[in-house]
Amino acid sequence: MRLSLKEFYQRVSQFHENPAVIEFVSTPRGNILLWMIVLILLSGRMRYFPLVPLMVLSQLRPTQRTLFMSLGGVILVFGSQLPKLGVDDPFVFMATAAVLLAFIFMIFRIAKSFAAFPAVVKRYPQITLHLLLWSVLLPIIFFSGIPDSVPVALKATITAVILMLPHLVWRLGYLLYSGKHGTLQNGRFRDHLFYCLPAFGGTNVPFGRGHEYLQSKKSDSGLDLSRSQLAGLKLLFLAWLWIIAREVFSLWFYGEAGHLTGISTESNFGLFRLKELISGSAPAPSLPMAWTCLLVDMVDDTLDLAILGHLVIGCLRLFGFNVFRNTYKPLLATSIVDFWNRYYYYFKELLVEFFFFPVFLSFFKKQPRLRIFAAVMAAAFAGNFYYHAMQQLGLFLDLGFVDAFTQIRSYGFYAFLLGLGVVISMSREKACRGKIRPQHSAFMSSWITVRKIAGVWIFFSLVRIWDQPGTLFMDETRFFLSLFYIIF
Repeated sequence: MRLSLKEFYQRVSQFHENPAVIEFVSTPRGNILLWMIVLILLSGRMRYFPLVPLMVLSQLRPTQRTLFMSLGGVILVFGSQLPKLGVDDPFVFMATAAVLLAFIFMIFRIAKSFAAFPAVVKRYPQITLHLLLWSVLLPIIFFSGIPDSVPVALKATITAVILMLPHLVWRLGYLLYSGKHGTLQNGRFRDHLFYCLPAFGGTNVPFGRGHEYLQSKKSDSGLDLSRSQLAGLKLLFLAWLWIIAREVFSLWFYGEAGHLTGISTESNFGLFRLKELISGSAPAPSLPMAWTCLLVDMVDDTLDLAILGHLVIGCLRLFGFNVFRNTYKPLLATSIVDFWNRYYYYFKELLVEFFFFPVFLSFFKKQPRLRIFAAVMAAAFAGNFYYHAMQQLGLFLDLGFVDAFTQIRSYGFYAFLLGLGVVISMSREKACRGKIRPQHSAFMSSWITVRKIAGVWIFFSLVRIWDQPGTLFMDETRFFLSLFYIIF
């Protein structure tokens, strides 16, 4: 039977759901072939290449999976993160690792004994954790860092520990939620260490959330494991597809040398990065060129995040955790809230769990519109800004509270605009529910969809103007106004 082009594409793109392929991968021969392909795909990404033996060990000894992942996480996370923070002294390295492991274990013990704590702590575990951290951080920040009288090695250790907190604090928050939900009674430390120090990589956002979500998506053996691994393999293929696409994209639009080929040439379009236009390091473009640069920069940023997310989630699926993607076709979203859900899924989930639900469940219960507005702004605005302020702890240590806050205020404005956009988008979607949609021709339906997608692109491209690290608020605002012929 001859397949149409569409059917052929679906067969190829959905190979991870093909029963025959899943059955083959569950056999020894199919499994060997799977790992050979994984080895080839990860060989060009040195950050992820060491994960292959951990994945194989986890498959051979599934009951010891979290042990292998935890040991790998300790080695790979500390081995990659601490050198980036300037830790090159072996004593400081070991001391920092020991302090951080002790801190994680302390939070684990607190979560395990959650029922014994006072009611206020049990009700507000996240606020308690962050108040505990800031009670230590604020005196250091307000007194312009760690005193010079402190021994150099100790000072370096304290600094490294503080700079690692943004990586840990949200993961420890999920650990506390496990304690609050009573799922830690028989838990082992390594069952939670592996996502606090994730060998599979990621950002300060916990990809895969916490223990409860990961356990619900875990596959130990058989066809479920093969299905998860094939889904992971698909994401690695997609990651390489987007890596190549971004290589061509950078060469074509910006004339930049590619990471894979090193080839550089004159750009066919002569575009500039958004940050270059805002800072004035690039020549002032014409109005059509400025808008083109704005939209292309947004697409490039989305591709970059998709590559990272596909690699991380692909590896996590290969470990047997068939979790949801981090980035899923955001450029096809037809509403602001839909884009926000698709663009950076685990960051959105973090904001929803730590900021949206606490406000939604506690305030304005008799005023539904105000309740939604407050909860969304708590997540997309306040929580979003707070998360990024936590990321800049190094800036706070170097500059002090006031100067550091001035440096990051642009992001606060970006988060405020994002929050308003999400609120309005949610309100419009709610208003449309239950209404009979008018019937349109196929052409008109496609045109309406394209118009909606274009509106989403324009909104996110514009608000991203205030999400450019290293640029000044007034320069960002000046560039925004120039897009509408307002020059000052």
